[in-house]
Amino acid sequence: MKPFPTKEYLDFVADRYAVADISALETFLEVVGVVRVMNSGMENYFSKLGISHARFKVMINTLFFTKSGGVSPALLAESVGVTRATITGLLDSLENDQLIERQPDPNDRRGLLIKLTAAGEAKLDSMLPAHYERIGRAMSKLTSTEQNELTSLIRKFGQGLDALEYCASNETDKNEDDSGASKK
Repeated sequence: MKPFPTKEYLDFVADRYAVADISALETFLEVVGVVRVMNSGMENYFSKLGISHARFKVMINTLFFTKSGGVSPALLAESVGVTRATITGLLDSLENDQLIERQPDPNDRRGLLIKLTAAGEAKLDSMLPAHYERIGRAMSKLTSTEQNELTSLIRKFGQGLDALEYCASNETDKNEDDSGASKK
C-alpha cells in the first residue's frame, strides 16, 4: 500500500489550516486508505467469482436471516447499509439469478420475506471457506490481543463518525439563508 498521507502533505495542511488536528487527520486518512484497499480487494475477489461485493453482502445477510424464516427487504437494506431502492435492484438481480426468493410474509399480508434458494446457499458455501481463509491471512499480521484491541478502537472510532455528518449539514447551514439560497 502506497503511504498516504505523506509528511509533506501533513505539513502543508498544518501550515495552511491552523485548526487542523494533524494527528487526527493522519489517523483518519490511514483508516480511509485501509478501507479503500479492503473494498478494492473485496470487489476484485468477488468479481472473479461472478458476483459483486454488494450482492455478496445481501446474500451473506440473507443467509443469517434465512434460519429464522427470512428477512424483510427493509431490514435487509438496513443491515447491508443501502437504500431501499438499491436493495430492490440487488434483490431483482439475485432473484433473476435464482439465488434468492421472495415469499409472502405470513405475519404481514402486504410484506415479503427474502430467503436464499438452495442455489444461493450452495454458492455461498462454495465461496465462504476461501473468503474466511483470506480474512485470516489478512489479519495474521496482528496477534489475537492486537485484533481485540483494534476491534475495540474501531468501535470507539465509529461512535465519533456522526460528527462527519453533522459537520457537513452544519457547514451547509452556515452557507445558506433561511430560504436555502446561498449566502456566497
